[in-house]
Amino acid sequence: MKYNNARDLLPEWLLQQIQVYVQGEVLYIPKKESVRLKWGEANGTRKFYMKRNMEIIKKIQERYRYIGLIETVLPFGIQY
Repeated sequence: MKYNNARDLLPEWLLQQIQVYVQGEVLYIPKKESVRLKWGEANGTRKFYMKRNMEIIKKIQERYRYIGLIETVLPFGIQY
């Protein structure tokens, strides 16, 4: 986020309207929702965690398949 002087960017009439509400303070103007990126999309964090979470889910599913295979081969009552 960079600092811009409103006097350099806005028409005089709009600057006067804003000064009715705020004077001499920093004012943050958010991006439009249609332009705004979701959390982590700009720096790749979102992609990193999605990949990590999918790997965790895959390992859990593989573990349950393995346990299911053991249960079908071992006689009932044997603790593993």
